[in-house]
Amino acid sequence: MSVFASSTGLILAPRDDVHAHAVVYAAKRIGAAIQIIDPQEFTHFFDLRTRIGARDASLCLSSADMSVSIEASTISGIWYRRPFGYTYAATNPSDHGGVTALAELERRAALFGSLHGFVGKAFNDLGRSRQANHKPSQLMRAQKIGLTVPETLITNEPVAVKEFVDSMNGRVVYKMFGSPPLGIYGTRLLEKEDIARLDRLSICPAIFQEFIDGDFDIRATVVGDRVFAARLVFDRSVEHFDTRFVKTEVTPHALPKEIENKLVELVKSFDLIYSTIDLRYSEDRGYVFFESNPEGQYLWTEIEADLQVSHEIATQLVDTSNFQHQ
Repeated sequence: MSVFASSTGLILAPRDDVHAHAVVYAAKRIGAAIQIIDPQEFTHFFDLRTRIGARDASLCLSSADMSVSIEASTISGIWYRRPFGYTYAATNPSDHGGVTALAELERRAALFGSLHGFVGKAFNDLGRSRQANHKPSQLMRAQKIGLTVPETLITNEPVAVKEFVDSMNGRVVYKMFGSPPLGIYGTRLLEKEDIARLDRLSICPAIFQEFIDGDFDIRATVVGDRVFAARLVFDRSVEHFDTRFVKTEVTPHALPKEIENKLVELVKSFDLIYSTIDLRYSEDRGYVFFESNPEGQYLWTEIEADLQVSHEIATQLVDTSNFQHQ
């Protein structure tokens, strides 16, 4: 009988999320149980019952046909794996927009609020993850911890950008604070034609940084005290500002222990358990911190560099040695 048999880890994710399924598979290999719960299916395919009284409280999630029932007392931990996705409200254009939006907010408040109230171990707490996603805050904490960061300007003032570009000898990249709803807008070199359009910045600030030339990039995934690093080797004959959009050779990489410890410290400073971190290495600058992604992707590095991230997430998610209920 599995030592995990009496507990269940939960992953709140879209039903077809491949990262979630990879962790479920890893859990099965160690004899543990992890259940994927798609928040968009709440009130459609599963129900919630939370009772809170003077001296006791209970929570139960059950499928509509009652084939699956999960009590709060059996939940070892939760991984909030990008739980905000496609909504059922979008499938019915005849619904009044204000009503469907309100119902969606109420569903989230009931489900996430109940789970947060009962389960103490979360990868990651939704509120803390949202705060940790702010890039200016990340850079400040990374700098204080002792990681090398690029010279950075965050502004909506065109004059300040021009002065910054001059101070960096014209080698400046720019990027957004977050991801737009549609597509991906990568880090780009600030060209002369961009400088001519800086007046648009007055209503929409951006992040400007010195361009860091390097030998290779690092994608590090932090899970608790463990760090899984992949080296992304790109064609150095061409300057690359965002290696998500170019072909790279992905191999495992052993980070210096000092860098590993600082990455773990950075993630823990936001009270998180999980995050993916992007760095660039060069002989001149060493490891330069770019950004942390509290809900970042790791599976491609696991597949190409044979890292055991899914196994580690599964192990920590079902570990009851630090079994926490509020």
